[in-house]
Amino acid sequence: MKFINLLLTSLSSVMLFACNNDPGSGVDPGSHSLQDGKNAYFSMDHSVAYSVFTNVWQDTVQTLEDRTAAARYLAKMDWLFYRKNKKAHALLDTLEQLDHALSWTYLLRTRLLAKELKWDEAIAASSLALENGISETEKYHAQLFYVQALFEKQKALALAGEDVSTYTNPKSQQAYELLQNLARDKPGDVDIAKRYLGYSLLLGRGEESFTAWMSYYRLTDIDQVHPSLLKAPHAFRDALFRYTPNYKTETDLVVIIKGLAESGFYEFSQMVKKVHFGDGLHTDPTINNIGSYVHFLRGIDSVTQAFYIKTINGNENKKHYMQAMFAEGKKLWDALSWQGDKPPLSEENLVKELRKRFKAVVKFMSANGYYGLHMGHVMLDDKRTIEQYREKAEFRYVAIDHMISNGYSGWFWDGEAETGGWANDDGSFLQVRSAYTGGPILSWLTVTDSVEIQKTQKKIRKLRALDDSLALEDKHAYLPGLNEWINYNEKKEILDSLKNTGLSGSALRLKFINALERIVLESSIYAHEGRHAIDKKNNYSYSSEELEYTAKLSEIYFSRKPLLSFNAVLSRNIGDGTSHGNANLRVIKKLVQWIENHAHIIAAYDTDQAALVQIYKLTDAQLRSAIRAIDPMAKQ
Repeated sequence: MKFINLLLTSLSSVMLFACNNDPGSGVDPGSHSLQDGKNAYFSMDHSVAYSVFTNVWQDTVQTLEDRTAAARYLAKMDWLFYRKNKKAHALLDTLEQLDHALSWTYLLRTRLLAKELKWDEAIAASSLALENGISETEKYHAQLFYVQALFEKQKALALAGEDVSTYTNPKSQQAYELLQNLARDKPGDVDIAKRYLGYSLLLGRGEESFTAWMSYYRLTDIDQVHPSLLKAPHAFRDALFRYTPNYKTETDLVVIIKGLAESGFYEFSQMVKKVHFGDGLHTDPTINNIGSYVHFLRGIDSVTQAFYIKTINGNENKKHYMQAMFAEGKKLWDALSWQGDKPPLSEENLVKELRKRFKAVVKFMSANGYYGLHMGHVMLDDKRTIEQYREKAEFRYVAIDHMISNGYSGWFWDGEAETGGWANDDGSFLQVRSAYTGGPILSWLTVTDSVEIQKTQKKIRKLRALDDSLALEDKHAYLPGLNEWINYNEKKEILDSLKNTGLSGSALRLKFINALERIVLESSIYAHEGRHAIDKKNNYSYSSEELEYTAKLSEIYFSRKPLLSFNAVLSRNIGDGTSHGNANLRVIKKLVQWIENHAHIIAAYDTDQAALVQIYKLTDAQLRSAIRAIDPMAKQ
């Protein structure tokens, strides 16, 4: 499994739905623009991205900030894509000597050392990241890396049979106390909660384990636990409450192991089993099946990452990949216990059995132009009625988490973006939970960390200075400055409105995270995918582009923050030939025309400036009016 998946840049919540694109960025490999390098990177044009980042890094006329940012991308690509660890370390050595943004450099070093299983060196590097952290954002990530590295070392010792009691290990005790403080001060942070859960389980801290488990799913009451997540939450809680360093019964351990697995924490489930029961077989066949499944997950993770590396190098072979995956499936099939005769193995039977026994969702597909595995575990399976204008439709929503792989693009982007979900043949929509949970946390840091606020505002000023010229060349173009401005100011408005209610501290933080996550969920899933359900129910024979066009209109109109939801349309892929990109272009063209036709009612509108640049001047009511005016269903 992956060691860590934290963003090294402050990005907004990213929703990228599975679609078929033609690879290629169209970026000039001779460019010296950091933004061009990022455009190529997010287009998964790795060779062009590497060339542009190299140009920026070697160009001494560039700002030190841009050069070091480009160099960090180069170092990451060296070890993640090309497996050139020594080259990556050498570049990080040079970056350390430059003495700029050192915390991010040490964080990247920590990741590389952890990948190499050099835990003591990773701990030392993360400590330096913490010492050199200037902003709260840098310190936050450094703390996470530090406790993760210590936890992984302690876990390795525990699995080797050594004592890992915090009472005899001051550094581990210090790390655990840091985690406790972080969990208390930053409720709802899934990255913190996951590490807190793992460390608590390792150390026999049952009550803390349950607190962390609840925090990971952002639950405040056990009665909120949905049956699709855990069928017997009270028994799971009670077993954990009895789980202490000096008291563990086999009955409780079995309940804990099964409960962790059922709720998606398979690695932690196996960790508890190995620490307390060893490597031998257990009398409960379900426990042994969980162990076999964890072994299977490690196998397919290794095979899949090897396939992605071959894809980078241009020598991928889908047939060989599927054969290797099926071979891993056969090992699991043979290791599982069965009631009665074992059924014949087939790809279809294997996928069904994985869903039945382990709540696994397995989908092989091309997303964003590349073939890969999308696999996670069901955490929520729910239905609701979606109503838009005068139309209604039943909508089934499935959320998966604990991803083994989120496709080639998810691996390539390394946490900076990922596929947010996809529609199923039965009309349901599947959401990848991790695409939603991290964004609100990073957004909180962006609007509350004084150092990050200054960086963001500086970036906005720099990019917005270019927007006017871009809009003059193409009045429907992607405007990065406007995109950044909307992202920051709309979220700042959410924060300010919550502050005005009297909230502060950790309560304000949790309320902000939940509010932003709810806005994104309601607009990008319930409104967007709900529109697909309505269109399908009405048998509209729309093209893929038309379906995406109408869904994006609903996504904006029914959003609590329509301008923030419009920002998902104002994206790099405008008019790129894909259904999503072409739909985005259609929305923007229609909105620009509406703005130009209604300029007289828009406050402070400047007729000498491009319409799209001024979309932020529209009130929420005006933006909704514009969307309603161009939505074919609203006109019926």
